[in-house]
Amino acid sequence: ADNGESGIAKVESFQPDAILVDLIMPVMDGREMIAKIKQQPEFKKIVVIGISASCPLIFQPSELDCDGCLSKPVKRKEVLEILNTHLQLNWLPAELESEAEDLSALVAPPPENLSQLLRSIELGDLEAVEEHAKSIEAMGNQYTSFTQRVRQLALSCQQHQLEVFLQHFLQ
Repeated sequence: ADNGESGIAKVESFQPDAILVDLIMPVMDGREMIAKIKQQPEFKKIVVIGISASCPLIFQPSELDCDGCLSKPVKRKEVLEILNTHLQLNWLPAELESEAEDLSALVAPPPENLSQLLRSIELGDLEAVEEHAKSIEAMGNQYTSFTQRVRQLALSCQQHQLEVFLQHFLQ
């Protein structure tokens, strides 16, 4: 969700087990969103993780009525650890796919485009990743499979795998 109000609407329609809330958002900030969610009895058990560039240095989870706080840029390992702690999950190691054939069929854009994508990934800026993917696609149809793979990894929050994927083409 791009703001607190639409975030609440998504929680109401999706009813997730956990949500990650950016504390600085337009329309309704993350703290207000968290407070409104926690006021509703049916959502009291949802695990809520606050995210901010200054979290947890300035904000403590107890002040925000949330279950944890992560600093930007958010690292996949930290998200998995905090979700494991609060949801008692048992993570299964991902099966490593043999991507050699898959990668050989992809046409990568020029290195400067790859570097821009990589910087956006490292910052956790998915909007910028999408913009870069659009501009790469506009360069020609030969990049469609490449950008589809980038979007797939970005949307499934596989930041590390996306970084490895891009590094493969930068080498």
